[in-house]
Amino acid sequence: MRAAETRDHKEQIRIIDNAGSAYAALGDTREAIKLHERALVMARETHRPRDECTALHNLGRRHFALGNVRRAIELHQQALVLARQTGILQIECETLYDLAIAFGLLKDVGVAIRYAESALKIALATESPLADVIVATMGKWRRKNASSHRTPKSYPTGLKRVKERQRKKN
Repeated sequence: MRAAETRDHKEQIRIIDNAGSAYAALGDTREAIKLHERALVMARETHRPRDECTALHNLGRRHFALGNVRRAIELHQQALVLARQTGILQIECETLYDLAIAFGLLKDVGVAIRYAESALKIALATESPLADVIVATMGKWRRKNASSHRTPKSYPTGLKRVKERQRKKN
């Protein structure tokens, strides 16, 4: 495949995937899924693992929005593998957090906490604003499940760092 063709495929995949995100923002989740699926097929056909990762991540979010939690988990787990292989830390962090939320909804708080801890480590290392959200979520789980689950190891450190960052902003 020529370089120009590769660039064209890359742009087409991203346009289609972004259109899916736009439809999701407008509330048309089913149309968003169709577009993300189309982007996924194109990414796989053209051997573009980074675009495949993004499409899988977006599909997971759309299925989650429709209440298809188990399908969302499957898609997020596939995206996580590709995010790690390709080094896309932002999607790795977001996907870990999405998995944490999904497992939390399924009442598997132990698994949810493990995913959240992994997400928090990346969020703190990359100074992602998602760290604030992860710490808040872990705090809720901690309060709800104080007697039945351990306090997440990274929670106190994450909480301290988030508070320090907030003080610096003010």
